[in-house]
Amino acid sequence: MNNKANGHSAAYLKRQAKNLKKQLGITHTEALDKAAINAGFKGWKNFLNNSVSKVAVKPVIKKSLKEMPKPSVISYHLMFSHTKYYRPNAQMSVAAHQELGAILKVVRSATENNRRASRAIKDVCFQLDEWAQKEHTDRTELPDNIFFDLYYGDNNTPVENSPSTERKTELQNLCRKAKSLLKINYHDCKPVRELLYKLDQTIKWIKDWTAAKKERVRNDKSIEPGSIIYFKSNKKPAVLISHNQYNGGIVCYADSGPVTIDRKNITVPKDQARSKEFKPMRLWLPYGKSNLTNGQQVLFNRDYIPLWTRLQNGKVVPASSDSRNGKSQDEFFFNDGSAP
Repeated sequence: MNNKANGHSAAYLKRQAKNLKKQLGITHTEALDKAAINAGFKGWKNFLNNSVSKVAVKPVIKKSLKEMPKPSVISYHLMFSHTKYYRPNAQMSVAAHQELGAILKVVRSATENNRRASRAIKDVCFQLDEWAQKEHTDRTELPDNIFFDLYYGDNNTPVENSPSTERKTELQNLCRKAKSLLKINYHDCKPVRELLYKLDQTIKWIKDWTAAKKERVRNDKSIEPGSIIYFKSNKKPAVLISHNQYNGGIVCYADSGPVTIDRKNITVPKDQARSKEFKPMRLWLPYGKSNLTNGQQVLFNRDYIPLWTRLQNGKVVPASSDSRNGKSQDEFFFNDGSAP
């Protein structure tokens, strides 16, 4: 501290007091008082009271922290699982979920041939899809057609095999933008930090992305679309939609819906007589009932496709594609937790 009074500084008086202490054999306090008196003051305290500090005191500014909800996280369970998972105790708007999902779907599609980056980004999409479903339970707020397209569905992004440096930078910037959206819409908590870490890992693996090895052409015989196939894991049937002979990819339709699987995990029976008999349960099993304003009732499947219409006279007839127009209310026979 640089104190001055009447042209004398504290440092100057302290040096004078040090000399007086040696010359007169007095204490340090007495020497300070005598040095101050010699400079025209009544004593050392009088000097300090008349001195002015030239050190500016900076005002203390308190930074306001974002209020943290209590509890900061909420637990939930996945369908058919007893494992406890956690999500933020917050609600991201549907519009924000749509913006974030559009970004992540581009990265997910582009990194399909980058095993590590693809696995990380798919985990992020899976978690956010679950969070969106738990945050918006009202179907009027988050209709099924919007929910199903949030983090999944086609977006016409080509799969990259050996992306250029510019393309890598573009994908990395998309991941960084996704991180920013997460930080804006959610408070700091462990579930959010885990997603941010996975996005950081995705950025790293995109940066280290090397050219993939040239795909080897398989010798598999082409399987005709419409053929009946069986999963080796559970022996259940499915109808084949397409077969990629180059990478062995199989796209089929099972009781639960569309499935993508590798050729080595299915068997193809020689007798295809049952192919015309098998009808996937998802297509014909009623998922719910629409009550129309005219008194009619329409059964629809899991994809909300009308199946049957019950007329006002009680007669049941096949439903047309627009049978659910003019509905007043939907009733559901089961949900994801009680699906057959």
